[in-house]
Amino acid sequence: MKNNQLSIGQMAELNHTTLATLRLYDENGLLKPVNVAPTNGYRIYDVLQSTAFHIIQYNKELNLSLKEIKEVLDRSDFDFLSATYQRKLVDLDKELKKILWKKQKLRRYSYGWIIFAICRQQGRSRWSTSRSLTSMRSLPRGITSRRTSAASSTISRIWKGHCARKASAASIPMMRS
Repeated sequence: MKNNQLSIGQMAELNHTTLATLRLYDENGLLKPVNVAPTNGYRIYDVLQSTAFHIIQYNKELNLSLKEIKEVLDRSDFDFLSATYQRKLVDLDKELKKILWKKQKLRRYSYGWIIFAICRQQGRSRWSTSRSLTSMRSLPRGITSRRTSAASSTISRIWKGHCARKASAASIPMMRS
């Protein structure tokens, strides 16, 4: 390091990143080197550019695109920054709602499929009430201790629906050709 100047390799090592990342930031105008050697094309960075690199990385962690990060770096007025981050907050809230919805669906349906699999192993054909679900002793230990009445009734509904669909499909007369 001469006069606080770093080669691209030194800059990458100092900031725990790759050469490809620094080249990408250079191509997108996010982090331009202080100097590019005309003879060999080597990129030279200043040590103080590490701060800009960390700002870019921080904004990437906040799910800003490279284009949005460039706008944040170019326009540093408070209103623009506030609007950009507020927009990202709204996007994250939507994403969180979707993830929580998927988690709830997975939890609800996984109980039904566990019950279905156990029932198939035991040769049972159907259950008539949710009471028989909670009285079943062969369920894995973790499921019985965490089951709530809502989950139990959901499992019962799923199972009854499955049995009803099988029964209605079996009762349809076959057409003769």
